[in-house]
Formats: sequence, C-alpha cells, structure tokens
Amino acid sequence: MLVEVLSPGTGEIDRTDKLEEYQRLDGTKLIMLADPDVVLVKLYRRDDDGAWHSEKYEDLSDIIDLNEIGASLALRDIYDTLEPRTRPRLTVVEKASGMVPGR
Repeated sequence: MLVEVLSPGTGEIDRTDKLEEYQRLDGTKLIMLADPDVVLVKLYRRDDDGAWHSEKYEDLSDIIDLNEIGASLALRDIYDTLEPRTRPRLTVVEKASGMVPGR
C-alpha cells in the first residue's frame, strides 16, 4: 500500500504523474491520496485482472475498508490533528419562474 499526502505545491503532479508511476509498480494493490486541507481521500484499488478502480471518501464518519492488508482506517483518525475544511459542493440553482431565457 502506498500513501501520498498531497501538498499545495505538488498536488496536481501527485494526482496525475505520480499516480501513474505508482500504478505501474508491480505488486501494488492500494494507493491512497489524502488531501490535508479538505476532507478528501481517494483510494485506488487494483483488482485481480490488473484494472484500477477509484473510491472517494469525503466524510469524517467514513471508514475505509482495506481488506487487502487486513485493516480499516477511519477518516476521523486521518484528520485527527488537522483542521480541514469541508470540500465545497456544486449546487443546482432552480430557474425562477417568469424569467426569459437569454435576458
């Protein structure tokens, strides 16, 4: 299992180039990317056919099941000594009645 704590200066490289490098390592089954600034952990799992699947965890009550290593990990424990923000969410804004499109 590989764990990468993202940093503001290299976060984009960590999520792209480094992740691809990690995924090329033989024997690697789990890759975890943790953002220390917002509650966000992405876990990549390699299945028995070699394909990678991603999982996203964004709530401090989430528990990540790590069967491959016989463990589990609570997000609350990851962020125990940090003060992360809640990740901003997209919201849908309903169009007000009586509005004319294009004006």
